[in-house]
Amino acid sequence: MEETTLDEIRKHIEETREPYDSDFFAYESKLDLAILKHYWYNKLQWCGCGDPEDALEEISKYLKAIQDFEHRQARFEEYFGVKTVYDNHLLLCLAYALDAAEFTEHGTSILGAWLEKDGRYFLYAIEKAKESGAIHDL
Repeated sequence: MEETTLDEIRKHIEETREPYDSDFFAYESKLDLAILKHYWYNKLQWCGCGDPEDALEEISKYLKAIQDFEHRQARFEEYFGVKTVYDNHLLLCLAYALDAAEFTEHGTSILGAWLEKDGRYFLYAIEKAKESGAIHDL
């Protein structure tokens, strides 16, 4: 992945955010957490109950798997115990949800999905939030 910074992601979000989206940068002091909240609440439109940390881990694994096109099947087997998204209905639903939120794009089949800019940024933000511990604060 090309070198990314949290500030670059923030700028991208501020330029592309919908007017009705919550502005987490206005009151969240941790930049990585503000970015995660934007993607979680505004883009995915998911609630914060349950265990978002576990869900973010699965999202991270899926995004990493499709990012590595040459080794995609091996990554799916390693991360999910399946060869493709079609082998697990919940994984297929996740693929559709991430595609609908424009984190990924695909041509004729969701099987060949690739990361869009927001998908690369979301994956980077998840990894940074894991490093800083902010992932626990979503």
